Amino acid sequence: MTSKTVEKSLSVLEFLARSGEACGVSDLSRELKMPKSNVFRLLDTLVSCGYLRRRPDTGRYELTFRLWELGNLAFSQKSLVEVAGPFLGRIVDEIGESAHLAVFDDGDSVFIDKRDGKQPIRGFTEIGSRAPAYCCATGKAALAFQPDAEIARSTKQLKKFTKTTVISVAALRRELEEIASRGYAVNRGEWYEDVWGVASPVLSGDDTVCATIGIWAPKHRIEGRVTAMGEAVRAVAADLSIALGCTPGSLRASSKQRGRK
Repeated sequence: MTSKTVEKSLSVLEFLARSGEACGVSDLSRELKMPKSNVFRLLDTLVSCGYLRRRPDTGRYELTFRLWELGNLAFSQKSLVEVAGPFLGRIVDEIGESAHLAVFDDGDSVFIDKRDGKQPIRGFTEIGSRAPAYCCATGKAALAFQPDAEIARSTKQLKKFTKTTVISVAALRRELEEIASRGYAVNRGEWYEDVWGVASPVLSGDDTVCATIGIWAPKHRIEGRVTAMGEAVRAVAADLSIALGCTPGSLRASSKQRGRK
């Protein structure tokens, strides 16, 4: 799709949002000063992408709730960063390692906030950077609670980054089941050699996983403390979940209860 097409598509969405009512092809063509054929193609694309629907009774087009969902997602992530800040600091204080907050997006773990640890040698994360979910702790902690269809899509092509990267889908699925059961994920140098991590899922007010929180550091500082660090991170994630409105009883819910189908 060209940039001009994107601009025109956004113009259609903005006009419909401001008009507050369903519109026909002729209305949009006149208001946006575009040929009807162009308008029709744009509308057809926006319908197929889920942003518009065509009313069967009038043939006119109206917005779906897709834009509302995206807006709320953006707002919730901003709120998430604000609420999670003190909890990242708590991890640094309790464990002494760099803490990270991430969200799951299109098979990746996207880092949206961090707090650096106090160690002279520590894990480095750039805000906005991505890592394949299947080979980092924050990603696996989220992937373990995704529907089967999303897990299948995210593990379709498993690339080996280090000697410990899990590239067997069956083995990875077994690990995801273990993560869902114990409440935290472990990365044993699967993304970067000799860099380990531990992370736990964070639940939102609707009791679904909205983010993950965890630490990563050189192997020698985590290897002998995996269980202790995992439980510590899980406890912080549970408290953050409650702060976000999650009901305490949902923290121990099984992956099936959280929507895997």
